[in-house]
Amino acid sequence: MIDELGRRDRLLLLTLSVGGKPIAMKINIIAADGAGSFALKIAYDADYARYSPGVLLELENIADLHRRADTIAWMDSCADPHHPMIDRLWRERRVLVYVLCAGRGLVGRALMALFTMRHRRWTKKLEQADG
Repeated sequence: MIDELGRRDRLLLLTLSVGGKPIAMKINIIAADGAGSFALKIAYDADYARYSPGVLLELENIADLHRRADTIAWMDSCADPHHPMIDRLWRERRVLVYVLCAGRGLVGRALMALFTMRHRRWTKKLEQADG
């Protein structure tokens, strides 16, 4: 997948280095329409953890997106809700909506019940995290 996205010029790769040694790396995928991007993965060298290389690279990522504002209008961090690092850096949120259409039969009703149960559990978890 990454090879193909690279061939299509739909990857943003960022690296933070110290003395030529990479200590943090990040990969973003540019949306098919080119108007936005999605954060795929960020990694850092644990030996440098006390310097927060992942945060430093994410700050550079944000600056890079502002420089590209004429072509990339938005970015989805793809992070879990209430992610401690992302919440401090990315203040705005997009609302995600689930739409599930199921048949009227037994299988459809069972799928709806499972989805509803899962959604309630997820919502309760978010409420607990909010305090």
